[in-house]
Amino acid sequence: QVFVDSHDLTPREVDVLVAVTASEEPLKQVADELGITLRMVQRHLTSIYKKTGTQTRAGLTKVFPS
Repeated sequence: QVFVDSHDLTPREVDVLVAVTASEEPLKQVADELGITLRMVQRHLTSIYKKTGTQTRAGLTKVFPS
């Protein structure tokens, strides 16, 4: 929760963050599991990258204490 609060992530961004750092499945599959479009997953990821100072899923995995 400290990570989420310190980076001002929205609840949906948290859902996307957890999903993409928990596995290496394709973003399309993540979108299907979350019930949103691939484009929305990409938009959330862009926002998450900006807020966390990362640029890749691998980078997120390193900084997110899952």
